[in-house]
Amino acid sequence: MKSGFLIKFCWILWLFGGMSSAGSQIIKPDFMVNDNQDSSDQMSPSLDGDGQGNYGIVWCDARPDTARIFGQLYDSTGGKIGGNFRIYEDTSQIVQYNQKMAMNNSGDFVVVWLEKLDLSTDLFGRLFYADASPKGDKIKVNDGSKGHQYFPEVAMNSAGEFIVVWNDSRNSNQEIFAQRFAADGSPEGSNFQVFDHSDSWNQNYPDVAIDDSGRFVITSDNAWSHIIAQRYNENGERAGAVFRVDDAKDPNFFLAPAIGIDRAGNFIIAWLDNRDEVSTNIYAQRFLQDATPLGSNMKVAENIVADWEQGPSVSINENGNFIITWVNLQSIESDIFARLYLADGSPYGNNFLIPTDPRKNQKSPDVRLSGHLIYSCWTDNRNDSTGYDIWSNIREWENPNAINDSPFPTRVQRFSLFQNYPNPFNPLTQIRFRLAHSARVTLEIYDAAGQKIITLLDRYSSAGEHAAVFDASGLASGIYFCTLKSEHHIQSKKMLLLR
Repeated sequence: MKSGFLIKFCWILWLFGGMSSAGSQIIKPDFMVNDNQDSSDQMSPSLDGDGQGNYGIVWCDARPDTARIFGQLYDSTGGKIGGNFRIYEDTSQIVQYNQKMAMNNSGDFVVVWLEKLDLSTDLFGRLFYADASPKGDKIKVNDGSKGHQYFPEVAMNSAGEFIVVWNDSRNSNQEIFAQRFAADGSPEGSNFQVFDHSDSWNQNYPDVAIDDSGRFVITSDNAWSHIIAQRYNENGERAGAVFRVDDAKDPNFFLAPAIGIDRAGNFIIAWLDNRDEVSTNIYAQRFLQDATPLGSNMKVAENIVADWEQGPSVSINENGNFIITWVNLQSIESDIFARLYLADGSPYGNNFLIPTDPRKNQKSPDVRLSGHLIYSCWTDNRNDSTGYDIWSNIREWENPNAINDSPFPTRVQRFSLFQNYPNPFNPLTQIRFRLAHSARVTLEIYDAAGQKIITLLDRYSSAGEHAAVFDASGLASGIYFCTLKSEHHIQSKKMLLLR
């Protein structure tokens, strides 16, 4: 085969390879999380999972008359593991609220929350084993009594190390503080101020994400005029300077950023944005782990009529695919929408509704994308007689609006070469493919001139998903192609090596 023909052939395959529409199923339709039927005050759920499909939800619950934090664990099919449980038993009149949770790969998890007594507010956390039994007493996170704490967030890596961030007024202004913890819950150092620059006088709504090596990224809005972020290394030291996330020309109204990170440290930030000056929308930006932006800000909530968008949530799976959810407000009604993206940042299908029973004044969404499954939770008042409850469902990546009567996912098996991840890459990237039937396949890498660089695989492979790693050490920056061949099929993907 001549090189010119091969280049054109690869370009054609790359151009049309990602044009299939999303198609999947609702694995488990909407179900109520809180097990009390007579309380109207459940709110603000937070969700995380262990990467194996098991997940947990925590929320604020006023049963019978004082706000307390409750939780519930689920297996990968949405089956309950035990019943609702209290995060911290307390018979006093201390009000608990603003709860968040994070879980590691073993299913152990941490919950953080605020406690208010009279005019005093403090931030606490507690560690749990995978069976929801506590590892010890609650831990005070803020190390002083001055000021107030607001809007905590928490992130945990696979080793169980975690970091908590929050709004703090100890210095009179609203600033972002953070605290690192070892896996056993012991603090590493003391509280520290996240953003160290003179124009950050009023920061709000922080979020944090941590990768498997312990590196983390913290983001917040800056006086509602921009979205900013700061990277830290595994020792808790700043890695570079604070950087702007939004690329809007003029300061406007930017609020409530949410961040997701993959195992290698590449991350995505989504936020509320009204640069269009007609209505607010959700925008997002992708970054490499060194904070190099991948493209420009992208508008997420497209072709949706709305008076206001709120509350984005972001999750990235192990393959780099990601999901963004948000609240869509129209008049007095609100729905929860989502959009799927491939690892290269291209949208996968259109916006879709998360709840199967919409238009029930739904709000406060949280989401976890694990493998090909989407786990969601939100607040919902569809049961008018009981007011707001916590709801959840499980959807599949492909066509998340199709309904499946079976409680177990049905995978669509076909010959597929997935986009490499990460992409761009340096120097390692993973290439995944799926076979509908067992077959002899070759996986080869070509340069832009059509010359073969290496054969990664040449073997008989069984039906199912497979992966190979391409090491581009010693190669120059540029465009390369990976090509998967069998007796009856051929597919190719474009890859970008950036030094």
